[in-house]
Amino acid sequence: MGAIAEIFRQFGAAYLETFHDKIPATHRKVVEAITACRTEACGMTIYGCDQCEKPAVVFRSCGNRHCPT
Repeated sequence: MGAIAEIFRQFGAAYLETFHDKIPATHRKVVEAITACRTEACGMTIYGCDQCEKPAVVFRSCGNRHCPT
């Protein structure tokens, strides 16, 4: 996972709560999208291996253009 997503997951909620009035809504949406990136919140794709038949779950990215993923 990306370092920025981990930073947002750890400190984003407190940051948004502290500076909510001073942060544009578009910036808050970016933080929320990157926080959800590569988690269940964005959905998943399940791939199957033809040889071993074990499923591989890949969580989808948020799709936000500012996301480094």
